[in-house]
Order: sequence, then C-alpha cells, then structure tokens
Amino acid sequence: MPYVLRIVALFYFLIGTQVTLAQSMVPFTGCSPNMYLTQYPTTGGTSLYILDNNNNPLTIPQIGTTTAVPLKINAVGFNPLDNFIYGIDATDKHLFKVDANNNVEDLGLVTGLPEVAFVSGDIDASENYYVKSNVPAEMQNLYKIDLSTSPATATLIPMNRPIRPLDIAYNKVDGLLYGVDMPSKQLFAVNPSDGQVTMIGNTKAGGAYGAIYTNGITGAVYGNRNSNTNPNFYYFDRTTGEATLISASVAAEGNDGAHCVNDAITFASDLSVTKTDNQTEYTPGTTNTYTVEVSNAGPFTAVNATVQDLVPSGIPESNVSYSVVTTQGSSTSVVGTQTGAINDVVNILKDGKITYTITIQIPANYTGNLVNTVSATVSADNVDNDTTNNTVTDTNTNVNSSPILALNDSFSNNEVNTTNGGVVGDITDNDTLNGVPVDDSQINITITDNGGIAGVSVDAEGNVSVPAGIAPGVYVLSYSICEKADPGNCATADVIIEVYRDSDGDGVSDVLDLDDDNDGILDTVEDSCTTSIVI
Repeated sequence: MPYVLRIVALFYFLIGTQVTLAQSMVPFTGCSPNMYLTQYPTTGGTSLYILDNNNNPLTIPQIGTTTAVPLKINAVGFNPLDNFIYGIDATDKHLFKVDANNNVEDLGLVTGLPEVAFVSGDIDASENYYVKSNVPAEMQNLYKIDLSTSPATATLIPMNRPIRPLDIAYNKVDGLLYGVDMPSKQLFAVNPSDGQVTMIGNTKAGGAYGAIYTNGITGAVYGNRNSNTNPNFYYFDRTTGEATLISASVAAEGNDGAHCVNDAITFASDLSVTKTDNQTEYTPGTTNTYTVEVSNAGPFTAVNATVQDLVPSGIPESNVSYSVVTTQGSSTSVVGTQTGAINDVVNILKDGKITYTITIQIPANYTGNLVNTVSATVSADNVDNDTTNNTVTDTNTNVNSSPILALNDSFSNNEVNTTNGGVVGDITDNDTLNGVPVDDSQINITITDNGGIAGVSVDAEGNVSVPAGIAPGVYVLSYSICEKADPGNCATADVIIEVYRDSDGDGVSDVLDLDDDNDGILDTVEDSCTTSIVI
C-alpha cells in the first residue's frame, strides 16, 4: 500500500468514518419524484431513506447501510447536475457527497464557511448549495456554496431578519427558499439573491419540520414534522402558510430532506361526486334544493382540487345560492352563503367530504329540462386513481311538459338509387306529442348523425332527402324532435335507409330495371342463356 494511502486509511480508521474513494461512488439514477430522508439519532451514524408515498401512512425503506458512528450528515440537498446528495457533517463540519448506496466521500472543509453545525440546506438547478446554521451568531446568515469548485467555496448572503428553521428547500417555480421558523411557527420564503425574508403565515401545525420538499413543477411545498408522538407529513399553502395534513409519517430524529428540484412530487387520491334534489321533475316558479357531496377515498389528501358547478342554462346567476360544510381537516375557499356558479378550490383529507347545499329559484316562464352538472378535478399535485366518478349530472323535466316520443323508421324498401337520390320518407309520421301524432309545425326536426350519407337533409315536414352519388348500401341515421314551446322537451330515434345500385345509370335501380346493362337483351333472357357443347 502506498505511504499516502496508508495514512488516509489509518486516518479514517481512527475517526471511524465510512468513506469511499470517488471512483466507486454510484450516482442516483437521475432526477425522480423520490423524496430522500437522512436521519441520525443521538447515538449512531447517518442513515439514508426514501420517503415512500405509495402508502398511507408514509414508510421509509432504508438505502444502503448506516454510516459509521461519527458521521452526522445534515443540511442535505440533491444536486441535479451530478445526481449525488450533498450534506455537512455536524461533527467535523466537512462537506460530504452521498451516493445511491449511502456511501460517502469527504470533500473537506468549505472555503468561506464558518465551522459551525448546519442543519438546513438545499441545492438549486444550477448547483448552488444553500446552507443555514441555527447557532446564535448565524441566525441571520445564509450561505451559498459553489459545488463546481474544488475545494468548494461559500459566499455569505446576509438576511434582513433572523430565522431558525430545521430545513429549507429551494423552489424552482419561484426561485425562493422555503422553510418553517421554529420560534414563530411561520412558513417563510427567502430570496437567495438578496437575503430578503418574507414571513408568510402560521402553519397552525407546529414549527419543527426537519425535512422540507418542493414540487419542481407546481411549486407546492411539503414538510415532514420532527416528532416521536405525532410525526405527520404536511402540505403548506404558500399564500397563507397554513398546513394541511397529507399523511401520517414516521418518527424522526436528526432528520433532513432532499429532492431533485426539477421533478414533481405527487400523491394519489380518488375524488368522487354525488348530486341530487331527490326529484325527477320541477315546477316553474318554485325552488329546487340540491345536495352535492365531494368525497376523497384517498389514499392521500387532495390539495388544491377544483369543484365546479355551473348555473343551469336559462337560470339567472342571482337565482342560485349555495353554502358549504366540510369534515374536520378539509377546507374550502367558500365563506358564508354565495351566489352564482361554484368554482371552489378545496383540500380534502383521505375519507374527508365537502358538502354543498345549492338553492335554485326557477323562473315562472322556464321551459325545457333543468340540467345541472357538478365536477371535481384534482390539481397537478395529485393523481386521481379513478376519474369515472368525478362528474355527475342531475336532470329534471318540466312538470308541465307534454310527453314527446320519436319512433325508429325503416325505409329500406323505398326505391332510392345512387344515380338520382331522392326522398326516402317522412320520419315524423309515427312520432307523437302528448299522445297524438305530432304536428310538424309544433316541433323542430334535426339530423343528429348522418350515418355516413353526406348531404342528407330533412325538411320541416319530416321528409328525408338523400343526394345523388351516394354509394349503394344500408345506412343508419339518427334524428331528434323537440317541442318548439318547450325546447328541452326532446326525443331521438334512428332511421334505416337503403340506397340501391343503378349499374347503367339510367335512373332505374337494378332491382327494378329489366335491362340493367342497356344491351337490348332483357335480363331475364341473359340470365337464362346456356350453351351446350356436343362432342
């Protein structure tokens, strides 16, 4: 063993530090949604975990093995340019690089960095490593470490006020560093370009958050709370600072968080909606009351989800009012009684529910169906496991509406050919309104599906016309009839049409043409001709 290597080996043997030579370091497999968590208890080295958000409560499977006892790596951040985690040891104040197996490389002291314990840190998309200490002399100081230099160098960023977080996280969306100040329990944001600190608001869920994470796509901020009795994982509102519970987590001691600032963090949820007024008909000039329930089957809280309920067509917005009630822990942006359409932003805990009570004053002259649709959509911070239950429509018919009925028609025996086209028949001939044959002057008739016959039309009397040049074949069309006095009173039906072949183009369909090839010989004679060969 060379002399220098023997000295290095002896040095690390004496201090008990687990150090791996640089060439054997294995990088993480690029940016990912993974949230990493480091922990070091009072007695023991540093362990590396993944904060697994595939289950509720969150779990933390370990990566590699725990470092030797003297290493207490904190203020960690994920470097998106080389795919390693970096942190500072609380004991010897050295900068360490951590690989995908929790092997570490000692990079030594950082030039320009005071030799104090650093507990907060993160790395931006340009390899700038921001760290902060909570010792009294450093409460108002932030440092930026340039990881591209060797040895790494630090620059002081004085802040306009002292803060004492247990972790900070860089937000790629707005370029700010976020954390929770322990004394005030407020979410804060720091502008790393000038050290300006903005106190956003009280989390209402404590102040000890040892691991802070941000979504690199939406800017959402999350925190894992340091606690042995109530170690929950929260989402923070960047406008109010208020925390919303996402999931139970795991007990933590000496923990810190790291996540690639370029990637998203998402949580699964399952929103569903129901809506009913417990009736199928309405009476003009009266009031309908609807109950809308938006539920979340989880497994995680749905944050910033949108609930929309538009005002039914033909109803003035001032005729619609609503109020909201939530289960404990869930929240809504609606305060008191509101009017008009619902466009609410909500947070719904797993197994939580938000209930809207909607009242509609129906005008006395209202006609047609009363159609009301509500939908719930998760934000980009969530993935909805089942979107088939996110929208529901409640339809009531006018109690004064006359029953309207459209029956299917078959015109396959009506002689319409490809050369001439023509009228195939009257599709309303068998339709009824209020139990009697329809008066075409009282209805609107519309082709809703041409069935492949381009240019097909229907007149005010219900006569369907097929243009010339349509290929021979059987076609199925759809149409609707709606009462003019009550446009929402409609019915639909299908029409079967056969277009016949006209081989010689003389305007007579082959099935009716005695000489369909115009050769002067009747088809019956041609078809009966036989040739006998006698040998």
